[in-house]
Amino acid sequence: MSDLKAMSHDDFRHYVLTRYASLFPPDFKVAQQKSYGLQYLPQCESGWHDLIDEALQRIEAYLRERGWLGRAFVRQVKEKFGSLRIHVRPDDDSAWPDEVAEGVASIRIEIESRSDKTCEVCGRPGQIEVVDHYHQCLCPEHHAKRLRWVAEGRPDRDWR
Repeated sequence: MSDLKAMSHDDFRHYVLTRYASLFPPDFKVAQQKSYGLQYLPQCESGWHDLIDEALQRIEAYLRERGWLGRAFVRQVKEKFGSLRIHVRPDDDSAWPDEVAEGVASIRIEIESRSDKTCEVCGRPGQIEVVDHYHQCLCPEHHAKRLRWVAEGRPDRDWR
């Protein structure tokens, strides 16, 4: 497997949607990824690609073992307040067994906790920083770059 952090956002999205197709609703098609897929996959930086891949791999295996693969799906993967969030729900909004819900939640919580300490940009150790009212987990190098970018008046869209 190639280095996931080196993948562009579009390449990573394609990788996830094809590798973990069983975790997405049956009416979802990879061809729709440019529009429909945005609700499923994050607008986060490549430093979290490995965490997302690990989480989806573990969730897929857990659901398969419990007979819930194809009955529960990833509904959203996003960054919120500097942490990675992955939402998984049953297909028809029916209740699922507490054991299954708790097992998926334990995977999600562990990955979220690790994202709190992983630079979203590069994957090195970091911490959640607030820069100009925006929360993001950053290593010291990327925190300094973001602070400089804001102080300079945001001259470009890309501060990295």
